[in-house]
Amino acid sequence: MLEKTKGFTLIEVMIVVVIIAVLASVGYPAYQRHIYKGRQAVAKSALESTRLAMENYKARNGAYPGSGESVTLLGVAEEADTTDVKAKYKLTINSSSAEGFILKAECNIDSDGTLDIWTINQLGTLTNTKNDIEE
Repeated sequence: MLEKTKGFTLIEVMIVVVIIAVLASVGYPAYQRHIYKGRQAVAKSALESTRLAMENYKARNGAYPGSGESVTLLGVAEEADTTDVKAKYKLTINSSSAEGFILKAECNIDSDGTLDIWTINQLGTLTNTKNDIEE
């Protein structure tokens, strides 16, 4: 009498491998997009914090810092911490006058050569002038 062996056939294993490959090919891009959106959230938060620091600076000194001044003058780090050494947003004072200012955060969040650029003005209007995710 033949003894029944336990285990999987090669076809069954290959089917499982194909299913895992299909799930990974769909899931990984969605995961990457989620990571990039998280980095953008860090940039937006850093811009809002810097905007508030600009308003505080004006209240203490009577004027906004000039264009080209470093944001470190405000007590803010020049780079937003995205927990990724290669993808940190650089914060700058893009333009400044007696009436208002524009702050800019830029970063290449997905290493494709295209910058993701966010701006915020003195009113708190946040704009994504160049979206690196949708390129």
